[in-house]
Amino acid sequence: MRVLGMRWLVVMLAASLIAGDGVRSLTRPASHPLIARLQSRLESSLVAMNKTVPPALHEAAELVSDQLIATQLAVPRHSPDITAVGYPLTIAESIALKVGIIQRLDKKISNTSEAYHVLIRLAALVSAHGWEDPQVRSYYRGIQFFGGETLPLLDVGWANEFLGTLTEYFGPNHGIHAYHKVPWNTGKGYDYQFSVSSLPPPVLPRTSRGLKIGLLADWGCGTKESQAVLSALQAEAPDMVVHLGDVYYSGTVAEQHQFLIHPLRQAFTRGERMFAIPGNHDYYSGGQGMKEVLKSFNQTASYFCLRNEHWQILALDTGVLDSFNLVSGAAHPMPFLPDDQLAWALHQIQVGQEQGLKTIVMSHHQFFSRRDSVGVANAGLFELATLPDQLRGTFVTSEWWTKNSSQLPGHLPEGVAPAANTRLLDQFNQSVREYVSAFYWGHEHTHSIFKPYAGIKRGRLIGNGCIPVVKDYDVYGSNPNTQAAPWGGHPQHVPGPRVGHGDRFWNFGFVTLELTESSAEAKHFQVEITDEELAGAGYRVDMFYQETY
Repeated sequence: MRVLGMRWLVVMLAASLIAGDGVRSLTRPASHPLIARLQSRLESSLVAMNKTVPPALHEAAELVSDQLIATQLAVPRHSPDITAVGYPLTIAESIALKVGIIQRLDKKISNTSEAYHVLIRLAALVSAHGWEDPQVRSYYRGIQFFGGETLPLLDVGWANEFLGTLTEYFGPNHGIHAYHKVPWNTGKGYDYQFSVSSLPPPVLPRTSRGLKIGLLADWGCGTKESQAVLSALQAEAPDMVVHLGDVYYSGTVAEQHQFLIHPLRQAFTRGERMFAIPGNHDYYSGGQGMKEVLKSFNQTASYFCLRNEHWQILALDTGVLDSFNLVSGAAHPMPFLPDDQLAWALHQIQVGQEQGLKTIVMSHHQFFSRRDSVGVANAGLFELATLPDQLRGTFVTSEWWTKNSSQLPGHLPEGVAPAANTRLLDQFNQSVREYVSAFYWGHEHTHSIFKPYAGIKRGRLIGNGCIPVVKDYDVYGSNPNTQAAPWGGHPQHVPGPRVGHGDRFWNFGFVTLELTESSAEAKHFQVEITDEELAGAGYRVDMFYQETY
């Protein structure tokens, strides 16, 4: 949970909650008592440092108060998120950073980091134009969602992922998620034809050779960057589009409509088919928003299999077992498939093998990672969080209790974080992984073309759909805290072109797959957004990697 990794904010909130003597008496206090205390603490720090209290600080505090009060009273809001506190709180963060308050609370803050400069520019714009100015709002929309990889400075709107999960577990759903498991027929077993259909034909006759599929991952932001990616994909004229999960911040019904369904429907009007599988964010608010996506796309379930005479697309729902986001700093369990979906998926693999089909597997979560942590084999609190669903029968899994880390591929001790998701490797054994032509996944907000690893011939990370990642974060580095020895070291990248970056952030991107009878042609595109483009001057698109298999 990102916001609890912001040490300065946690300290400030804690101080506000226990505030007593010495707290500044406000002439213009915010209407929400907690926010008024936080405002007082910030103003007291400014006065102690002989700094002037900027009017924007009160304005931001009042806007946060309005949003919190409206949320508590269930007042209709314009924001599709759980709350709209991200904008005013991020302004308050930028002002506190500019005057040095945050640096006093967290000594790890560096004034040479890209995240620092991103926020300092926001503070300068607020000082020059006021927080209501369209130029300031436009700049915030250009940096919204940043900081997922670079704590402790980030868009404070990430609080919504926590609030979405809080609402799911302590609201009327009581931790029950909207997952449609594979139907079970007494005496016959699972219905393996469930959510299986034919690959759609090309929308229009084309001079090119086959069916073109557009792949997006971690794309549901509703920002200028995500629109630029969509426009670039639209220019490639795909016959169908698949989104590999995550609509931000927490996959609410409104977020799914505004950030996924509506823009895709607007962009593709020739009869192109749309498909989607969920990520963890799509389940943070319970998955009701994902149900709306399935209904809109005429999709049976949150996982699916598409076939023709030559190819099979197997798309998995790995998000449902990664839906708990109320703890910060604790070891996170590796996501995998519940029992019903695993049996269904392995059957589709078997059909593909028997029919001589080439199979492409798509998921939100990684089968392995070079830079990120995929989690650990067991994490008790997260496992307990699935009990409402398991008792209700939403899904069932016995994985956690029947196999520990030492019994999984790699045979690592308990608590050790592997470079590969050993639970997914166990569910899809070596022969299955070697049969699959390519794996595509997201979750990490970056892009990588990997050499063969852990029995996977082609692992393709394409999660750079819309989340801005600051350029001084090394997306191609390896994680020193994950154990990769059982697989000969960390995954290696295929030599050749890599994603570049603009003035502040790594480039965004998407992939197209063109399927013919004998082969698949994959093209990887990057979309560059510079400071100039953040101001609305456009963007640049480059097809930087191509492969045929």
